[in-house]
Amino acid sequence: MRRRLFRGSRGALAFAIAIAPCAAGCAREPATVPVTLSWVAGRPAPAFDPQGPQEPLRWALMRLTNRSLLELDSTVRAIPGAAESLEVSADGRTVRLRLRPGLRFHDGTPCSAAAFARSIEAGLARRDHSTAAWALAALKGVEAIRPGRALPKLGIETPDARTLVLRLRRADPRLPRALALPSIGMA
Repeated sequence: MRRRLFRGSRGALAFAIAIAPCAAGCAREPATVPVTLSWVAGRPAPAFDPQGPQEPLRWALMRLTNRSLLELDSTVRAIPGAAESLEVSADGRTVRLRLRPGLRFHDGTPCSAAAFARSIEAGLARRDHSTAAWALAALKGVEAIRPGRALPKLGIETPDARTLVLRLRRADPRLPRALALPSIGMA
């Protein structure tokens, strides 16, 4: 009995020694290698205008490279994306989005709620189309937007780096889907 136990221990020790280099290799930080991707779309590349008018190919590419506050799943239901949670008040007029910790832009700089707020405001300030104004019509202040003029006070607040609060004039059950649109909900 003792001899059998020794043989099993020796086998376990040999196995541990054999896999030790593999485990040590997995613990190292991987080398940073630049990555280039090419997409074949069967048509010319769209102009890079993240908040531009609706353009399906640009939106498809943006969904592959960026993250919206919310994303649409396969049943076209809004689910958390860059936001880890979405809370809607009982009256439906306050929407609170809590961002995931550690969000960063492609260059490594931190991405905060203020970046999403600036992006929403930039979309609302566009003069060439009103996609954002149409999608965010329930947001306080949107009704007072006039082309060529400064934006009015909007119902957008960022109490801290990870929280974005949207104040609405009326409840809007379609708002989560609007925040999943690439031209609206991306920073």
